[in-house]
Amino acid sequence: MPSLKNLCLTCLALLLLSACAMASSPAVDHRGRLLPPETLGPTAVRVLFFDQTVESRNVGGDISQTYYAPNGTLKQKRDGEVRLGSWSVRKDGRMCLAMSGEKRKCRFLVKEQNQYIKFTVEKSGKVKTLVTYLSFKPGNQLGL
Repeated sequence: MPSLKNLCLTCLALLLLSACAMASSPAVDHRGRLLPPETLGPTAVRVLFFDQTVESRNVGGDISQTYYAPNGTLKQKRDGEVRLGSWSVRKDGRMCLAMSGEKRKCRFLVKEQNQYIKFTVEKSGKVKTLVTYLSFKPGNQLGL
C-alpha cells in the first residue's frame, strides 16, 4: 500500500501536469481581445501562488514581497508598509487581488523566458506589463 507521502507526491505531480496542459488555454480575454499564447490558465496560476511568498516589481520599479495564503488572504510588504488583502483566481485564469480599501483588480499572467508577468490588454489590443515576478518561495517568508 502506498504511503501518504507517495500519494501526496503523485497528486502534486498530476496537478502540475494539468497546470502545464492548461497553461495556454485562454485565447481571448473576457472582452474578446486576443491573449498571448503563453497566458496561464487557472490551475497554473493557483499552483504558482498557493502558499507562496512572492517578490515582484511593478512598472514604477517598486519591489514588493507578498504572501499568498491558502485561505485566500494575502499580506504584502512594500516600502516598509504592510498591506492586507485577498486573492482569488477566476475560471478564465485571471488572478484577482483586493487590497484593504481598494477595488478588486483581476489580471492575466504569462510566462516569458522563465519569468512570470502580470499584464492587462489595452483597448487597442496591446499587452501592457504591470508586474514582473522575481521569485517564488514556499510558505510565509514574511513572518507576518
